Amino acid sequence: MIGSGHPWLSALVCLTGWNLAVAAGAPERSCAIFDSDGHWASAVASAGTLVFEMHTSDATPKGIEMRLEGEPLFCRLFLSADQRYVSAGVYLSAGNEDAVQIGVFDRSTSKWASNFVVKQRQELWSELRFDGFLGNTSKLVVTGIGKSSPREDVKFRVLLFGADGQPAAESSFDRTLPRSNRNWNADSVDARHNRLWFVGSPQFCPVKSVTLTGPVDYGPSITEAAVGGTACLPNVIGFPKANVVVMKRDGRDRPSSCRPVLDRFGPSGLPARFTWFRGVDFGHPSLPD
Repeated sequence: MIGSGHPWLSALVCLTGWNLAVAAGAPERSCAIFDSDGHWASAVASAGTLVFEMHTSDATPKGIEMRLEGEPLFCRLFLSADQRYVSAGVYLSAGNEDAVQIGVFDRSTSKWASNFVVKQRQELWSELRFDGFLGNTSKLVVTGIGKSSPREDVKFRVLLFGADGQPAAESSFDRTLPRSNRNWNADSVDARHNRLWFVGSPQFCPVKSVTLTGPVDYGPSITEAAVGGTACLPNVIGFPKANVVVMKRDGRDRPSSCRPVLDRFGPSGLPARFTWFRGVDFGHPSLPD
C-alpha cells in the first residue's frame, strides 16, 4: 500500500521497474518501490554497480552499493510482506548467457543480507525472471523455462531461495504447460498469491492458472479475449489480491472488450488503460479494495 491508499498501485510500482534514464556513456537502469508507511526504496544500476537507497521522511538517504557481475539490462524491486526485506533483482547480460543478480537488503540492519547470481542453464533456458517474495514469507522466487524442442510441452521451473541467498528446504517445483507458453513473455507469476497464469491452448485464450509452488492445484481462468482477438493477458501490471489481475493496454492497441476501471498515462506519454479481472467474472468490475 502507498500514500494513495490503493494497495494494487504498490504492485504496479514494484513490478514495472521502468528504465528511467540513459545518460551519456553507460546506460542507467532504475527502479523504485514504496512501503505502507510512505517510505520508499530506489536502485540505480550502471557501469557494473548497483546503488540502493532507502528513503524516509526524517533522514537523508544513504546509498549502499552492490557489485554487478555483468552489464545491467533492467531492474526490479520487491518488498517482503513483513516489510523487513527489500530485494533488488538486476537482469544481466553476462557474455553469451543471461543471468539475474539478486541482492536482499535487511532494513533491520541496513545491510545486504545476501547477494547472489542465478545463471541461465538447461532447466532455466529462457524467460529467466526474478518474481519477488513468495506469499507472506521471505523466500525469493526465480522462474524460467527449460530447454526443449518446439513440439514438446513447456517445462516451467520455479526456484526458491532464502533471504540469505541459500536454496530453500523445498527449493524447486516444476509445472508442465502447453507449448504455446514457450514464446509468451507476459508477467504471469503472482508470487505473493502463489499463482502462475499461463496460456491454456494453442490460441491465447483461455488464460488459465495453477499454484506456483506446492501440490498442483488449478484455479480460475480468464476466458474472454479482447476485441480483435488480442491476448487475454498481454501486459500485466500487478496482482493486488488473490485471483485479481491488473493489466495495461497502450493507446495504440485495440480497446479491450472488458470495461476499463482506470485510465492513466504510461512512460511513453500514450494513454495506458488498466482493466482488472477476478477469475471468470467479467460482468461489472470495480476497483479492488
